[in-house]
Amino acid sequence: MQRDRLIQLVAVAVAVVALVGAGLMVPRVSAQRRDLQLTYDVATAEGGKPTYAVLAAGLGSFKGLAVNALWYRAEMEKRAGRYAEANNLAEWITELQPRFPQVWAFHSWNLAYNISVGTYTPQERWDWVHKGITLLRDEGIAFNPNAVQLYRELAWLWFHKVGTYSDDLNWYYKNQVAQEWQELLGGPNDSMTPEGVQRFLDEIAGVADRYLAFQRPEKAIRDALAALAGGSDPVDLVADALQDLQESPVIRLDRRLSAMREALLADGRTAAAEQIDPVLAAVREAVARAERDPVSVFRGDVPAAGAAIDALREAGFGLDAEALRALGRVRLYARYGGPDAAQWMLSLPEAVIGDDGRRMIGLLTENDTPAFAASLEALMPFLRAKVLLQAYHMDPAFMAEVARRYGPADWRHPMAHALYWSALGVEKARDLRNNESVDYINLKRVSIHAIQSLVDFGSVAYNPLLPDGERVDFMPAPEFIDSYGAALEEAMADADSGEFRRNVRMESFASGHENFLHKAIMLNYLYGSEDAAARYYEQLRIEYGDAPHNLRDRRYEQPLSDLVWQFLKDDLDSPSQTTIRYLLDGMLTERAYGNGLVYGRFRIFNQVVVRVKEFYDKYQEERAYETGLDQKGRLELPPFEQVLEDTFTNFMQDPTRDLGSRVAAYRNAPVVLNQRAWPRFIENVRDQVPAGNDATQLFPQPPGTEDPAVSGDKAGSKTIERK
Repeated sequence: MQRDRLIQLVAVAVAVVALVGAGLMVPRVSAQRRDLQLTYDVATAEGGKPTYAVLAAGLGSFKGLAVNALWYRAEMEKRAGRYAEANNLAEWITELQPRFPQVWAFHSWNLAYNISVGTYTPQERWDWVHKGITLLRDEGIAFNPNAVQLYRELAWLWFHKVGTYSDDLNWYYKNQVAQEWQELLGGPNDSMTPEGVQRFLDEIAGVADRYLAFQRPEKAIRDALAALAGGSDPVDLVADALQDLQESPVIRLDRRLSAMREALLADGRTAAAEQIDPVLAAVREAVARAERDPVSVFRGDVPAAGAAIDALREAGFGLDAEALRALGRVRLYARYGGPDAAQWMLSLPEAVIGDDGRRMIGLLTENDTPAFAASLEALMPFLRAKVLLQAYHMDPAFMAEVARRYGPADWRHPMAHALYWSALGVEKARDLRNNESVDYINLKRVSIHAIQSLVDFGSVAYNPLLPDGERVDFMPAPEFIDSYGAALEEAMADADSGEFRRNVRMESFASGHENFLHKAIMLNYLYGSEDAAARYYEQLRIEYGDAPHNLRDRRYEQPLSDLVWQFLKDDLDSPSQTTIRYLLDGMLTERAYGNGLVYGRFRIFNQVVVRVKEFYDKYQEERAYETGLDQKGRLELPPFEQVLEDTFTNFMQDPTRDLGSRVAAYRNAPVVLNQRAWPRFIENVRDQVPAGNDATQLFPQPPGTEDPAVSGDKAGSKTIERK
């Protein structure tokens, strides 16, 4: 009997210890369930697929076996080359496990990296890569909004698969992205400053906040709550509410503020309750808007947009991505159609302009009035905000924040999307206090490398009439240099302070920092601001001027222009006359003409010409000496005006260069440059234009020139600059 009693006491003690241990593990288990999205949340599940509930109820405990069988079959179908079947099976897996992030990560990777490379045309491969991107963006993250892993996967797809040169068809992907986002948002031009880009995005974000993004309060309410939290009386209560502002729907915020107000009144703090009243009224107004059709609310607030809304609906368009892209496509091609752009666009192949584009041309032709144009412009911020939120699942407010933090990102560039999703993933990880995760560290790295890529080739020009491989052109974007340096230094500080909570050495981010400063000086001097280049030169002197290799050759003691000239010469094995001429000709041909004039980027053309003239003058100064054999000038270059004329002539008559590019460059070139070059290239170009075309119509004779057979080559002495 005593033995049985002893066994019972031991069992009770073990049970108590087990229960206490289980209780101690609850916080960690709950955190893991939250991080792995294994919990059911009503807000997360809203809009979920009804098939999940049916399948989960029907299969019951056999759901795991069904998933394993589907995984096996999908892998076998993929290996057999039956990609459509493999994709269908993978979709069933995501139906059965929608809140398990690893499923979405595997499926998207399989689509973008494995299945895509088994196809045979650029369009087929892009279709699969695009499916991998949209799977994560539109579904995976929607079901798992706090899964940091999925943000990392999506950012990596944009960065590595589309943005870099790792895929041999990356040029086609970049063309498709540029075309799509040109139609959605248009493209910044030379006259749009970084401040102009920010205003453009802020306007879209403001419209989205007020009429569409009801999963969080609009900015005015968030600002009001932040100000209220800084007050003297209701600080503690309101500060708690601020913790959930970014993710709290307005209906939930209405309940919380109402309860807070009642608690303050019950406590006798009437003055504090009255401070909440204006914010609560704004929240309730937002709730009322959320319960109504956003288009009707917007139309009531902005009646000027009504005519455009009615015309689009009468033409068979909704306020959706189809309408926005058709309008953007028509506006894009209209730039190249001349006075009779509508007829010219209607003559384009169906694959180019599309049926929706033809309908949009008809709509715009029928409503070709200033009043309708103003109505359409009034509608555009709402239409873009609606499409971004509902079709692309991108938050215009965070897009504007990305531009504010890092620079005027051009959304036609894949790296802008890599930066958006990596930065958003970092925010999610910080909210979850998940900075120990390797996904968090990798997201930081993707952000840094995306900004670095934008520095190197973040300026985008797009011309849809050029051949496939030449439609999109990239150039350095010095405006991202400051944010790249700041991001690099922030990561170095985080690693040094233990922010990552892993064994991440500061050197892993700090390596190459001196090279970054070299690049910052070079790009700012060549394409950006000489003042910014001087500022980075000062930083370079302070941080690395006392390094032994720099003290030895005293390279950081020379003037800025000499340092840049030294960098250029260091990149050349032998800075001879021929080598320098190649350098100058290359900068003029590829940068000034190819990147500048072809795409109408006159600022770039002027900047490159100015820098080339500086390096030309430096070389001439170094070579202005006599040899003793009456050969003064033997090592000198021809006059600079002659260099410009020669390079432009060669550019215009190069048969390997697309004729459309040459026509665009000629029509954008300064008149004086055309006057000098036209007599020299027109005869050669006549033999290169297609039969039935007149070269003098493509390249009109400039004023003040004569027929080459009569005048021969002409030279002038005017300064060549494009206004």
